[in-house]
Amino acid sequence: MNKVPKIPEKEEVSQLARWARVAFAARCAKRVQPILERTWPDVSPEDIAVIKKAILSTEDAATNARALVDLEKERMDVGKIEEVFRSYIGKQKGAAVAYFNNHVNHPAFYSLHAAYCAVCATQEKNNTDRAWEACYCCEKMDDFTYDPAYRDELVRHIRWDFGKLQQSRWDDNTPIKPDVLGQLWDEGKEPDWDEIAKGMKRKMENTG
Repeated sequence: MNKVPKIPEKEEVSQLARWARVAFAARCAKRVQPILERTWPDVSPEDIAVIKKAILSTEDAATNARALVDLEKERMDVGKIEEVFRSYIGKQKGAAVAYFNNHVNHPAFYSLHAAYCAVCATQEKNNTDRAWEACYCCEKMDDFTYDPAYRDELVRHIRWDFGKLQQSRWDDNTPIKPDVLGQLWDEGKEPDWDEIAKGMKRKMENTG
């Protein structure tokens, strides 16, 4: 019987090199980004563009082993994500407009939070918490789906990324080139996002 895969523990993530943690956070955010626009009907195309750009910026930071070249641009990306968060929280029925220290029980929240953590990881040398939180946001998707195969494939791919980033020869100044991780999903393993989102909505309706 196959064991249910688990995300890396925080202690495991702490053992990655600095920019490997950033690359890991970016991959986690990228893996759940498609959930956002499919489960949050009020999200605007501009908000989606902000999130996608932020994730790409994080990948760029890992590739170059430094925070984004234009630090003001990086701060702008973080600020825009915060604005998207406030917009999201303010539009949820019964949700306290309390910023994101209070978890909102919705997959769109965790998709947003993963992207936010990824960008913040580029700014912090001690970024273990940010990288692990981005990973944890992926695990939380299991709360919203009836489909165990989706959760298992998601975590297996996260574990695959993590294994690729466990390089003892790397230090905190090592850039993480894109070819280290390769394609995001194995062939035929990318989730059917529309079906996953439908299932999530159905589960939330049944348990809400």
